[in-house]
This record gives sequence, structure tokens and C-alpha cells, in this order.
Amino acid sequence: MKNNIFPFLSAFLILLVACNRIDNAFVEQIQAGLTKAQDNKTAFQSSQEQCTALIEKMKNAPDGLKNNPKFGYVDLLSRAAQIQQSCASMIVSQDEMVAKAQTLLDEYTDGKAKKDSINAEISTILSNFDGYQSRIGRMNTIIEEAEKGFDQAMAAWNAAPEAEKIASAAMPAPVMPDWVTGSTAVPQAAPGALMAPGAAGQNAAGGTPQAVPGAAAPGAAAPGTLVPAGTTPPPTTGGPGALSAPKQDGKKQ
Repeated sequence: MKNNIFPFLSAFLILLVACNRIDNAFVEQIQAGLTKAQDNKTAFQSSQEQCTALIEKMKNAPDGLKNNPKFGYVDLLSRAAQIQQSCASMIVSQDEMVAKAQTLLDEYTDGKAKKDSINAEISTILSNFDGYQSRIGRMNTIIEEAEKGFDQAMAAWNAAPEAEKIASAAMPAPVMPDWVTGSTAVPQAAPGALMAPGAAGQNAAGGTPQAVPGAAAPGAAAPGTLVPAGTTPPPTTGGPGALSAPKQDGKKQ
């Protein structure tokens, strides 16, 4: 009978030790960050869709407006395309950090990693999620400015004399940058660009974020980089990826 009791006592002690080693506050902190990342992704996807609609609207503009450099069509379309691709790039970059955070959380709750060994990396990732969240308002402002710029161009076109419209329609079609048409990758970011968190630039707190293991090598343009109108946009790394949902109570789903 005693021999049958020992296995149960051993299992109980192992379970007790395992429970004691889990810092629930730490787990909840990671889960809160993953939830924030999900909210960020939803916002970026909404902005991406808004840019897509704006680009389609621009493509349906009169040929004369497109042809005449006076109305700035190339810059307007390039700006909208850059914002659209920046949204996609930020989604991809954040998804990579979400996957890393989820892996670290799994290892911690499974007892494969200690809090001290992952705390610094987790802190960097969570800080970057905060940084991405701080970009949402700025992103919406940039989109509003792009929409306003196109509306102003359309208003100027509608107010132009008929003779000017006819002459504009007879002009050669504009040559769009290859990256706008999708025939080449987007060029490197220009100096002084507004950097997204996770690679370079400043985070929400105003400091320089640390690199997350597995991120792009130093010197590469940061995913989701935004640059002022008329400058060269950043590279994108791909389309939106899947964002894993946070786990409850530090347990696997």
C-alpha cells in the first residue's frame, strides 16, 4: 500500500513545484502584449484597406490629371502605395515578434526556460508592441493627408479651363516608379525616415529599441518605415501573416 502512495506524492510535489515557479503576473503581462499586438494588427489592416480604396480611386482619375505634372499625380499615387505597403510590412514585422513571444511563453510555461533567461527579450518585444500602437494615430493622420491631397488635386482639375484639360489629356502618360507598379522591390528607406519600432529609430518612450533576435540585420530598412512625401519609401517584407491569439492563464490552447 505504501508503495502505491509514493508515486502520487511524487507527482503532487512535482506539480506543486511547477506551480510555484510560474510567475502569473509575468504570464499575464505577455498575454496583454499579445492582445495589444492583435489590436495593432486590426488597425493596420483597416489602414491597409483604406489605402487600397484610395489607390483604386486615384487610378480612376481623368487621364489629363494623371498626365499633367501640375496636379502631382505620380507623387500622390506613390504616397498612397507607400503607406499601403508600410502597413503590410508592419503587420509582417509584428507577426514575427508575436510568434517569438508565443514561443518564449510556451517554453516558460512548459518549464523549458526560466523567467530570467527570457525576461530581457520579452521586454523588448512588448516595448515594440507599444511602439507599433503609437504609430496607429500617426498612420491615420498620414492617410487622411493623402486623401486630402488627392481631393485637392481633383478640385484643381475640375476648376481648370476646358482648354487646359484637353491639352493635359494629350500629354504623354506619366512614368510610374517600378516599385509602385509592383515590377521591382521597394527601394531602401531614405535618411531621416520615420522608423517603425523593432529595428531602428525611437520607441513610444522616446528611447532606442533593442533588436529582437531574428530581426533584420543592422543597416536594413525597418519594416513599416514611413518617409515624407517625395522621398524614397522603404522595402516591404511580404503580405500580412497570421497573428496567433493569446493563451489563457499561461496554458497552451
